[in-house]
Amino acid sequence: MLRVATGFRRDFSTNIHKERQRMEMRSEALKQRIEVILRMFPELHEDEDLRADTLDGETDIKLFLQRCVINVMIYESEEQATKVTIEKLQQRVQRWQRRQEFYRTLIQDVMATADLTKMVLPEATLNIQNAPTKVLITDESQLPEEAFEVKKTVSKSKIRQMLKDGPVTGAELSNGGQMLVIR
Repeated sequence: MLRVATGFRRDFSTNIHKERQRMEMRSEALKQRIEVILRMFPELHEDEDLRADTLDGETDIKLFLQRCVINVMIYESEEQATKVTIEKLQQRVQRWQRRQEFYRTLIQDVMATADLTKMVLPEATLNIQNAPTKVLITDESQLPEEAFEVKKTVSKSKIRQMLKDGPVTGAELSNGGQMLVIR
């Protein structure tokens, strides 16, 4: 059964790699075709609607972009499903941990009642021993300064506000570039 699962993962990974290569090649071919059309018809630069209609008729730009959008939607769904699965698995881990703790407590209670510090079983050797010491904070305000660790982090939201008020040494606002919005 492990072979099947491993083989599936390898096949799935290979297919994703091949799909990525195919889409990159299609993207390059499409961009080259668009550049040729725009060089042949420079007037298209002036009218976005005409440019979009011409490119739609002369290339497969819409089909390509639709396929890309569908893949984005699929991978967003997969991401969300994976997050839900991880959350459920984390809850399962916590249940297993609680069950372990329950049985550890039962073992310790029974051995304490029997006044036993060691029990040899075929599955394991049980020992009751003193746990290592641990630090308990009774009043944090009374602790000396050297007991604290300060973690220094950059607050981009504060820097953004400071930059709006004036220049800040060591930081600047970028133009933000462009981003794709899919609705």
